[in-house]
Amino acid sequence: MRSIGEENIQADGASVPVTITAGFISLPFSGLPEAICNWEKALQIADMALYLGKVNGRNRAYGVNRLLIAYEEALPVLDHDLSAAIKAGMVELIEVHGPVKLPEGNLAAPTTVSDEELASAIK
Repeated sequence: MRSIGEENIQADGASVPVTITAGFISLPFSGLPEAICNWEKALQIADMALYLGKVNGRNRAYGVNRLLIAYEEALPVLDHDLSAAIKAGMVELIEVHGPVKLPEGNLAAPTTVSDEELASAIK
């Protein structure tokens, strides 16, 4: 994220800042066999993480690292609502912030938020 955000892109004589937003999932997910959490299910969860990053300000990556409860218990929620799964403490979320440019063009140090701040932000 830092490599992409370090340099502006020049387009039609203008300097355009570039950032990315990403969603990811650790595989194998929580040690589950592929028969239970195949690539399509993993991609669906990563896509929800990407969307969560977009609605929470962009220029960040959200990753679903592991389950904190049994898969069977988490599935009904995780299948369609990652935000609800996070709020309910069902999954461990990783958040990576992209660089922030200061007015002088320098990069500010990345910041992180606590689990409580993140839960509050996605309410």
